[in-house]
Amino acid sequence: MKYCQSCGSSLKEGEKFCPNCGAQITDNSNQKSTSSAGLNLEKREIVTCVILTLITCGIYGLVWLSNIVDDVNTICQDEHSNQSGISVVVLSLLTCNIYGLIWYYTAGTRLHNAGIKYNTNTPDNSLMYLILALFGFQIINYALIQSEIDKFSKQ
Repeated sequence: MKYCQSCGSSLKEGEKFCPNCGAQITDNSNQKSTSSAGLNLEKREIVTCVILTLITCGIYGLVWLSNIVDDVNTICQDEHSNQSGISVVVLSLLTCNIYGLIWYYTAGTRLHNAGIKYNTNTPDNSLMYLILALFGFQIINYALIQSEIDKFSKQ
């Protein structure tokens, strides 16, 4: 199966443009990357994000989570990719983070599957994300997931 280097969506044989993002497909751009997906994702400084989250008493953490959700959706392009970052944040707040626990677990699995798709070394951290969230260490989850997201970014 061939994949778009711009957005990661699967391509049919002979397509000249990606049906998802419209990027032009060349002979070598639709093959799996050997080191990373090379997606157009913003690399965030994890230390800066952690400090901003602590200074703002967690408010920046909600913004960071929303951005993380959107980046995971961009990477994975699967059946869970239709949910925006804002909706995950709102549902997590409304359900006292029960929805967040589910999202962390599925994000670990989704990133692992995307790592297989793009031939990028991403372990299945879903259980670790769930346990950290259960004990209230979401900020560590943010940092770990952001680190995984950065593996898929253009170098």
